[in-house]
Amino acid sequence: MMGGLTARRRRYLGLGLLAYGLAGLLLLAVAGAVIGGAMDQLIAVGGRVGEQRDALLDTLRATSQTMRNASSGVGNVGESLDAARESADHAAGLARSLGTTLHDLAAAMSVQIFGTQPLAGLASGFDRAAGQSDELAGDLDQVAAALGRSASDLETSRQDLAVLSERVDVLVASVETVPFGVGQDPSIVKLVLTGLLVWLALPAFGSIGLGVALMRSVTA
Repeated sequence: MMGGLTARRRRYLGLGLLAYGLAGLLLLAVAGAVIGGAMDQLIAVGGRVGEQRDALLDTLRATSQTMRNASSGVGNVGESLDAARESADHAAGLARSLGTTLHDLAAAMSVQIFGTQPLAGLASGFDRAAGQSDELAGDLDQVAAALGRSASDLETSRQDLAVLSERVDVLVASVETVPFGVGQDPSIVKLVLTGLLVWLALPAFGSIGLGVALMRSVTA
């Protein structure tokens, strides 16, 4: 085949094959450097993302536990407020009963003995005490109502905190299932890429070898 080519054509063809092969090797070398650098950066980024994921999970778990503790604490406060409201209701009932008794005593002080009311001076005192007991009962009713509203608000807050804690737990489970990092052993990935580059370089080496053979045939 080479015998049918003139020396000039063999030289040009040999130079062309050499140039093609060298250009191919140069491009593969650049591609290898770029891909290798990108792989190193990807591995580094994957490691940082994994560390950040772990830190995020730790923070979310701590947040969920804090919300559960807060929910429990609010529930205990709510129970205390319920107990205080019941005590206030009971005290209001006692004050109201005392007021009624004092009113009855004041009325009893109006008894007449031989046309006179010897105990009339005590009646006004019992009336004042009865009025104060009635006022105290009203105040205790207001306190009990306020405690009831506060306990209801706290119960709502407790339930909200419990729901938020459950949502954070769901988020933790979701983040744990998300794959981070490269996903394969970096050494295996690099080995595969190296093999691919070598395979692509074979035609370039063949072109260089053929070009060298043609150049030698010219000088022979």
